[in-house]
Formats: sequence, C-alpha cells, structure tokens
Amino acid sequence: MSNIQGISGRQILQRLAAGHRDPAVLAELARGRWRAKLPELRQALTRRFNAHHAFLIGQALTELDNLEESMSALAARVEQHLIPFAHQIEQWGTIPGVKRLAATVILWEIGADMSCFPDSAHLVSWAGMAPGNLIQGCTSTPG
Repeated sequence: MSNIQGISGRQILQRLAAGHRDPAVLAELARGRWRAKLPELRQALTRRFNAHHAFLIGQALTELDNLEESMSALAARVEQHLIPFAHQIEQWGTIPGVKRLAATVILWEIGADMSCFPDSAHLVSWAGMAPGNLIQGCTSTPG
C-alpha cells in the first residue's frame, strides 16, 4: 500500500493502533482498487505486530492530524493576508500558465508596488529573465 494516508490505509492503521489484529477483518477495510488485492493485503497484515507498534502508529497518526490542523490554520491565515492583494493576484493570474499559487509567489517576490520598476524591461531584468541570460541546466551565462 503506497498511500497509507488514503481512506483504506488510514482506517487500517487506526484499527491497528486501537489493538485490532485480525488480518481478515483489517483487509476488509480496503476500498477501491485494494479490493482486488485482498489476499496480498491479508498476508501483509499477518506479520509480527505488537502493542509497542500499535502505540507508535497511534502517535504517528496523532502527529499527522496535528500537522494537518496546523497547515489548515496557516493556509487560512495566509488567505486572510492575501485579501488586500486580490486584484494583483487576479492580474498575475491572467498570464498564461500562471495560476493562483504562482501568482501569489510572484506577488510575494516582486511586491504589490510596481512603481520601483520604470518599465517592463526593468522588471524582466530584475527577475533575471532579460534577453542574453542563457540558462543551461542550473547555471546562467551572461550574454
């Protein structure tokens, strides 16, 4: 199971952490494409697993829940701080291939006040994208 944070993986891990050990019962929690692999899943769940392993999985799941909660709170806070810049983000988003995240990063890098750049050529030069900057691999060669 490559994604233990999917519905199936998460439910199986929660049951293991709660002390359930029956491989057949645990395998039945599988959803989607994992239903076709029930024999392999039962076999994988028939390994040595003790109370200490259950404790560690429980701790890891709690930590993941805490991290997800923190990330959600941080994302909400960032969104609140972006409200005054909604127009600029929308403008950057009109560039082909630039979606909201990229527009936000551009705003963060350049800023909302474009008056420090006399024209677009100065902005492009500041960003290191001026003609003559030949980028090969990870290095830049002056033109």
